[in-house]
Amino acid sequence: MQLAHGRKIILIDNRHQYQHWFKNYEVENLNAKIVTTYGIHPKYLPTNRDTILHQMENIFKNKFNLKTKTVAIGECGLDSTSRFTYDYQLYILKFQLILAAELQIPVVLHGRGENSFLIIFNELKEHLKPNHNIHWHCVNPHSDLHIITNFLNYFENGYIGLNGLLINQILSIV
Repeated sequence: MQLAHGRKIILIDNRHQYQHWFKNYEVENLNAKIVTTYGIHPKYLPTNRDTILHQMENIFKNKFNLKTKTVAIGECGLDSTSRFTYDYQLYILKFQLILAAELQIPVVLHGRGENSFLIIFNELKEHLKPNHNIHWHCVNPHSDLHIITNFLNYFENGYIGLNGLLINQILSIV
């Protein structure tokens, strides 16, 4: 199979639901490679918290024989539409940020809701150094863009991913 006319392709498998952590996918092509993020999304929090957090720690400490390269923790964060309390979401977020700081692993963030952006930003500053690699994904017109700007100014290796909704809004203005 010829992919992208011989160009190298890197596919990112974002495993933010712990139920899918141990499913392995392979691409049989010399030009394509799959890398993986592992995290706990605020909408998919575990009921067996300690077991899942221990599994996550073991994934990043290479205690499992996974068939993929582990590249980041995430996506993790806070979400006002989650059925879980902010306190529980915050507990899981802090665990992931502390692990990322300890192992110097990049983080993929998720934020949704009026109050979530400031809380996430404050947690980032508390647990991660200003040079930590962070990708705040899915920034859109409903995101707190003031906080996102502060995030980009504070974290020198901070990046954002734009949601298509934002791009469509910009294009409609032009």
